[in-house]
Amino acid sequence: MRSKFPGYFKPTQKQIETTWNNALFVLDTNILLNIYRYSTDTQDEVLKILEKAKSNLFIPHHIAKEFLENRLDVIGQQASTYENAIKNLNNIVATFESEKQHPFISKKSLSSLKSLIAKVNEELTNNKQRLSDHANDDPILLRISSICEGKVGEEFTAQDLDKHAKEAEKRYSLSIPPGYKDKDKSKEGNPYRPYGDYFIWKQVQIAAKTTNKNVLLVTDDQKEDWWTTFRGMTIHARPELVKEFIDETNQSILFYPSDRFFELAGKFFMGKVTKSAIREIRDVRKENANVKEFNHRYPNFILNEKAKHLLSEIAQVNDKIAIINLDINKMEKKLGDDATNHAVYTVRQNELKRLNRKAFFLQRKLDLLRKNREDADFDDKSVFIDFKVTDPSDIQFNDRGQMGLF
Repeated sequence: MRSKFPGYFKPTQKQIETTWNNALFVLDTNILLNIYRYSTDTQDEVLKILEKAKSNLFIPHHIAKEFLENRLDVIGQQASTYENAIKNLNNIVATFESEKQHPFISKKSLSSLKSLIAKVNEELTNNKQRLSDHANDDPILLRISSICEGKVGEEFTAQDLDKHAKEAEKRYSLSIPPGYKDKDKSKEGNPYRPYGDYFIWKQVQIAAKTTNKNVLLVTDDQKEDWWTTFRGMTIHARPELVKEFIDETNQSILFYPSDRFFELAGKFFMGKVTKSAIREIRDVRKENANVKEFNHRYPNFILNEKAKHLLSEIAQVNDKIAIINLDINKMEKKLGDDATNHAVYTVRQNELKRLNRKAFFLQRKLDLLRKNREDADFDDKSVFIDFKVTDPSDIQFNDRGQMGLF
């Protein structure tokens, strides 16, 4: 069965080793752009691993183009985080400067606070300026360019673009991955914008056939047209993609998110990727996935710091829900008559109910924030306004904490 349906099975250790030993390492656009979102230490660790992996790298032309076109936007986004931090610190000072209303602190404490915040603001301003300077004098771009020199694939001709765009349109109408989640992207200024993922997919296949090499595809794109998910947890790449790749190229393919790839690549190339760097890479991946999902659902809403905080909370709760769901599924298979097993099972079910309720209220809070209802609280009846109810008791949850109206 495994040979007929390879995408549904976890690769064996031997298959993984064979693939790694004869593979092109393909870095998606988001992997290259995320380097700008990392701290200086993590940037250096990631770039050193990529320098060691240079002989294995392949960058599809469309990925290189997307990276260069979006680099300045990402730099601008990171500069904005410094501006927000400075603004928030100044607001702290303003809170305590009034002598006519609470909260009060002594003049001595206020002076110390101002001095400390002024020092921090100076460092933040310098870091922001250094980041902004990257727009014209970018050492990160120079390192990435050096790493990718001679590793970028050929550009599609105009005829190729038209041909593959038509293929993508047909596939998207049938929800065949990858790329169909982008089918509604605006074509204004670029008639090929919705087909970027499919162009990349084709360029990867061409490279694998040309070089007779396997592929490690590293992407932080979390959409369902790349990955199979189960109760909020990513399980594996879409089986259709694995089968199509094998059928088209006669080569193997493995898919990795950034944190897992750099963790394994560090061992493979005898390099050093610290645990703190892996945690940071994972956190950036998750935060970007949350923001992209929100922007996809609410394209006209600009995320502020409050909304970003809620997105982060929702992501953490959903991670816990996914883990508990897996635990419960395992327990259900071997409950038996053991009283202890049933007690633990009940505890986990109750925890799942609590987390699902929390996720629901957080999502409602985010939806209200989107509608400029920033004063709404979890226990406010306005949380339930879209459900045409006035009493929270009218909202009921099933035995797994999933919400419904009854």
